[in-house]
Amino acid sequence: MEESAKTKNSADSDSSFRSRLNKSVSFSKVLPSHESVVPNSKRQGRLRAATISDKEDYCFRDNLHSIRSYIKNKFQILKGRISELEDKMLDSLAEIEGKYSQKLLENKEAMNKIQNLKIMIDDVLQDNSLQIGINNLINDKLKPKSSPSEICVTLQWPRGMDTFLNQLDDALKITKHDEDTSPLDSPSPVEVVRVQSLQSFGRLGQGIEDMVSPRAVTISTEGLVYCSDWENNTIMCFSPSGMLKYSFTNVKHPYSLCAHNNRLYVTEANNSFLKVGRVGNHACVKSLDLKGNLLNKVGKYGSSNGHFKSPSGITVYQLVDGEDKVFVCDTDNNRLQIFNSDLQFARLFLAGKVKQPDDVKVQEMKVYVMDKRNPCLHIFTFQEEALASIISQGPGRDLESSYFFTLDKSGCIVLGDHEKHCLKVFTPNGKLARIIGSPNAKTGEFYLPLGIAQSKDDDQMAVVSLRQTGCVQLFNINLSLFSF
Repeated sequence: MEESAKTKNSADSDSSFRSRLNKSVSFSKVLPSHESVVPNSKRQGRLRAATISDKEDYCFRDNLHSIRSYIKNKFQILKGRISELEDKMLDSLAEIEGKYSQKLLENKEAMNKIQNLKIMIDDVLQDNSLQIGINNLINDKLKPKSSPSEICVTLQWPRGMDTFLNQLDDALKITKHDEDTSPLDSPSPVEVVRVQSLQSFGRLGQGIEDMVSPRAVTISTEGLVYCSDWENNTIMCFSPSGMLKYSFTNVKHPYSLCAHNNRLYVTEANNSFLKVGRVGNHACVKSLDLKGNLLNKVGKYGSSNGHFKSPSGITVYQLVDGEDKVFVCDTDNNRLQIFNSDLQFARLFLAGKVKQPDDVKVQEMKVYVMDKRNPCLHIFTFQEEALASIISQGPGRDLESSYFFTLDKSGCIVLGDHEKHCLKVFTPNGKLARIIGSPNAKTGEFYLPLGIAQSKDDDQMAVVSLRQTGCVQLFNINLSLFSF
């Protein structure tokens, strides 16, 4: 009986062992795919080592349960992250929708304001009191006056219009006029003359001898013509016959030029030559010899003495004692600065008395300044005493727009009309006397005239315009021949 019991126990033990072995083999079938590439002999060896080595009894059910728990935990973590991402996406969409709705609301409010303003303006235009006020204004302007006066007109606006007056400020402006210097009567016809150019040279282009944006011009005592090319950072020197002699490249955005006593004075301003927008803060004045070698330099961007904000026009005047004074327009600082011939600072000039001066000339101890903010030509003494304001610019005036001007020995003033494409000659008291050239003239033709200069002996005049060919023209114009 004992032997049969032992035999039965041994059989039961063998069957249990085989069962566990079969389970281990079946479990090996669910191993990861990278195990399947292991050779059979090696895989069987691993299975034996994992299942029956040292006769350890592994519970594969517990292993499967652990694996399932691990996968389930990982799945729960992944599901939580997906839910968190979904919540963030929904929050972002809600925020975008809120901003879009707010923008639509703001646009709607703006459109309502525009519509209300349009309705109010229509009401004003239909109001007879506005037309009456305008008629009174015109009649008041046409009345002769002996002294300058400020014209004031009271208009009966509809109720509620006061809230919109600030928005109409740019549209309705009443300014102060000087009847003596800005006559309101229609000007008498002025003779248009044509002058044969002596030379026409230079052209627009990207070549070595071409100019990209010619700006200012000056004539030396030897008759050499110097022209600044603002965008190309170059000054070009031409002979009286129009041959290119030198090309200076040691300048940066040369704006204005003045040749005096074997020196060339240059203002450098890193803003566009049409004064539209600023692209940098480079600002200084240089003196060169007539071959382009640097002699002196002064200034940087700023408001202190000797510093500049967009320096523009420049001229040199020799005093009675023989000392040279260099006058520089410091445009955005609303002043001029005076230096000696070596560009050592001397003093400020007309600080606060001019606004955005763009060009300057000095003759017989009188300083002529072109003011761009208050568009006219001012005349001052060396003691900063205002003498006159002549040649107003703007629509309906004698001059539409100008950048540089020049003077002859008799005090006549020549400016290039940038809008009318011609030169205009004025008497010393500012009366328009002659018009030289037109856009369609075969000789003396101009297109957007910019720089203009007169030689010291008044024998020649040089004009720079943005013509495709011949953008620098040399004339022999003796203004004293005109009977003013």
